[in-house]
Amino acid sequence: QYVRCTKVDHESSMKQSFYDVPLQVRNNANIYDSFRDFCKCEILTGDNMYDAGQYGLQDAEKGVKFQKFPPVLCLHLLRFEFDFNSSQHRKINDRQDKCICSRVYTFYSDLDLSEFLEKPDCCPCKYKLMSVLVHSGDNSSGHYVAFISPELNGEWFKFDDEVVSRCAPNDALNRNFGGINDDDGPITYNTSAYMLVYIREDCQDDVLCEVNVSDLPEHLIARIEYDK
Repeated sequence: QYVRCTKVDHESSMKQSFYDVPLQVRNNANIYDSFRDFCKCEILTGDNMYDAGQYGLQDAEKGVKFQKFPPVLCLHLLRFEFDFNSSQHRKINDRQDKCICSRVYTFYSDLDLSEFLEKPDCCPCKYKLMSVLVHSGDNSSGHYVAFISPELNGEWFKFDDEVVSRCAPNDALNRNFGGINDDDGPITYNTSAYMLVYIREDCQDDVLCEVNVSDLPEHLIARIEYDK
């Protein structure tokens, strides 16, 4: 995170580690738009001027840049928000953009985040989608399922409580964009992706390495044997 004064030579910055990236769905068409929204520059001016120490109150720019991306990238899609008009929390299934017909929010099986690095090409940033956590329902009730591609080979499985079944890639991706699509008539979807997990391409072999029994803790082995 950085704050950079626009009229004097002064900048303040702070490095932070992160476990996931929270991305706004509202008014964004896809993952890339959400990242641009997350990194966009905020202007600090007027009553909101920045205290630059010896330089006093100054107009400044405040924003975020990524220095590197992790082997496993978790993206949290902000589907739930507080509605101040109704004084209630609500779920956002679509991008809330009423001026176009299709209001679905798109995510992708392949992701290139080089645009958002502080220094371009400083580290690998190409990803493949491994899993999609999906919420069906509204703010007050619902059900979660997970779609996982264990080997990143295009083969997907649906994990619905204790039931695991093979599914089509379209079931894991397109059907969880949420929103309203009027291209072929008005269709409203209240099933939408809530969390996305991506694996960095150069780390794929390490992250998805073979796990042997010797790698498992004893208490987990005992639990598995008990379940069997």
